[in-house]
Amino acid sequence: MTADQRSAELEVLTIGEAAAIREQERRIADRYRALVKATGDVVWTNSPTGEMSGPQPDWCAYTGQTEEETKGYGWASAVHPEDAQPTILAWQHAVKTRTMFVFEHRVRRRDGVYRWFAIRAVPVLDEQHGTIREWVGLHRDIEEDKALAERERAARVAAEEASRAKDDFLAMLGHELRNPLAPIATAVHLLKLNSQDGITREVSVIERQSQHIARLVDDLLDVSRIASGKVVLHKETIGVAALVAAAIEIASPAIENGRHTLVVDVPKHGLVVDVDRGRMTQVFANLLANAAKYTPADGRISITAACEGPDVLISVEDTGVGISDELLPRVFDLFVQARQTLDRSQGGLGLGLALVKNLAAMHGGTVSAHSLGRGHGSTFTVRLPRSEVAVAEGSPSLPSLVAAEAHHQRVLVVDDNADGADMLAEALKHLGYRAMVANDGPEALRIAGEFAPQVALLDIGLPIMDGYELAARLRAQLPNVTLVAITGYGQERDRQRTRSAGFQAHLTKPVDLEELASFLADFSLARPPQ
Repeated sequence: MTADQRSAELEVLTIGEAAAIREQERRIADRYRALVKATGDVVWTNSPTGEMSGPQPDWCAYTGQTEEETKGYGWASAVHPEDAQPTILAWQHAVKTRTMFVFEHRVRRRDGVYRWFAIRAVPVLDEQHGTIREWVGLHRDIEEDKALAERERAARVAAEEASRAKDDFLAMLGHELRNPLAPIATAVHLLKLNSQDGITREVSVIERQSQHIARLVDDLLDVSRIASGKVVLHKETIGVAALVAAAIEIASPAIENGRHTLVVDVPKHGLVVDVDRGRMTQVFANLLANAAKYTPADGRISITAACEGPDVLISVEDTGVGISDELLPRVFDLFVQARQTLDRSQGGLGLGLALVKNLAAMHGGTVSAHSLGRGHGSTFTVRLPRSEVAVAEGSPSLPSLVAAEAHHQRVLVVDDNADGADMLAEALKHLGYRAMVANDGPEALRIAGEFAPQVALLDIGLPIMDGYELAARLRAQLPNVTLVAITGYGQERDRQRTRSAGFQAHLTKPVDLEELASFLADFSLARPPQ
C-alpha cells in the first residue's frame, strides 16, 4: 500500500481508528529500534542509487561523522584507506545487479581506532512497481572474530612449520641411524657367508638386534603409517610363549629400572598364532614397557596367556597408577599419555598404545584396557585368533659347555635377556670358566642345586622373583656362593641396596668384561679350588 493510498484510507476512518493505527505503527517502529539497539549493530539506509542520504544516527554515532559528511559516498572516508575503493566497487556492483551486498572492511571509530566489520545490505522493493525504494544495511563488529581467526591461522602455520621441522629432523635422524646400521647389516651378511662352522650366536644377536633398531627407525619416520595401519606384515605361525619371551627381552631394561617384579604365566605349548613375529613382539614389549613406565618403583607386573574359544588372550597387568575414567576411552589415541609428575617424567611420544591397537587390528585381533581408576593399576588384554597349525615349540637349546680344568671356577649367569645371558656365558667360557645360564629365579635355583656355582651373576629385574629374593634363596641353598649384581642402576643408593642384600660386587650394564675378569681373577686367587 502506497503512502497516498494509506492517506486516502485514513480520511474515511474515524479519529479514534486513525489514532489507533498510528499508535500501532509507532510501537512497531519502537520495537524495531529496540531490536537494532539490542544487536549492537550499526544500521543505515541508502538511496535507491546507493548513495547515503537522510539521517544516519547509528553511523554518525559510531564514526563521529556529521550527517553532511556522510552524504553521497562521503561515508567512505570513514573506511580504512586500503578498503575504501574495493568497498565502493563492490557496493556499486550490488546496486547495479540489485543483489544482496555482503562484504568485510575496516571502519574508523570516532576515537580513530579501526575495527573490522561484516556488512550486509538488501534492497527494499516497492510492492506495486518492483523498483528499489531504498537500501537497508548493517555493520556487525567482527574484530574479535577476526583476531581469533588470525590467532588460529598463526597457530596453524606454527604447527605446520613445527611439523615440517619435525619431519626434517626425523629424516635427518633416520639418515644418521641408518648410516651405521647399513654396514652392520652388511658385515653380518659377510660373516654368515664366510663362516665355515655355521652362523655363530654372536652374529645372530647382532643381526636380530640391528633388525629391531631398523624397525624402530621405520616407525619413528612414519607416524602416519602407524596410525593408519599401513604396515606390511610378514606372518608366520609361532607360539605365544616365544613372542612373550622376546618381548620381555626388549622390555627388561624398563622393568629393571623400575625394580619391578615380573610374573609370567604363559604356557610353553599349545598357544599358537599366525602373526608377524617382529610386530607382535613389539605389541607385547610396548605393553610391558608401558606397565613399567606407569608403575611406581618396586611394583608388580604380570603377563598371562590363555585360550578363550577360538581366541588367545594375552594380558599385561600392573600395580601402577591406573587410568582415570576420563582418560580410559582415549588411552589408545595417538599422542595420549597419562599425566606424569615432575619427579618421574618418563618422556615418550604417546605412540605405544596407538601402535598396539593398530597392529592388533591388522592381525584380526583387538586390545582393550581396564582400570578401576587412579591408583588401582591397569590391565591391557590383546585378543588374537588362535592358529590351528601345529608348530614345534620350545626354548632354544643351550650350547654345550666344554668343561675346563677342574681348578677353574663355576659361574651361574642369571638374566631374563637370553642374548645377554648367553653372550656373557660365552665370554666367561673364553676366560676359562665353567658357566651355565638361567633365565629366571626358579630355573636358577634348580640349576644351582646340580651345578653348585661358586659365583652367581644375577640380573636384578628378573621375572617371577627379582634378583634380591633370588640372592637370599641362593645364599640359603649355597652359603658360600659369591653374589654379583648385574643391573642397569649404578647410583650409590643402588649399590648400597645390593650390598645390604649380600652382594659382594655391583656391575652396571653393559658389563665391562675387563672389570668382571679382574673381579673373578681376584676371587679365584683368594679362594682355594673346590
